[in-house]
Amino acid sequence: FKILGDSGLKLMPLQLKWFLAGLWEYWFSLEENEMSLELTPKQITEMGKMWGDVYLSGLGVDERLAGLPPKEVLPYFKPQLAKLSLDEIKVLEKYLSQLKQKAKR
Repeated sequence: FKILGDSGLKLMPLQLKWFLAGLWEYWFSLEENEMSLELTPKQITEMGKMWGDVYLSGLGVDERLAGLPPKEVLPYFKPQLAKLSLDEIKVLEKYLSQLKQKAKR
């Protein structure tokens, strides 16, 4: 698990990450008398998904979005952008204009 985490967990599909997280949680939370419990891959994946949700809920927005290209993030904000007031749109336009000026330098 350490090798996987250190060498490319970001490159793995989300389903595989959930599966590995569930497996990790399962293996390291077992008592000796529970070792005979059998879980399906689907159950282990669901455990990983729940663990991942708990982990992500503890992160700040900046940590969740770190390293993501804007093209991947922006589509999630389009519905909220449509609800902006005129004043909010003006603030956003000003901010974007400043970003453009910095990019030209």
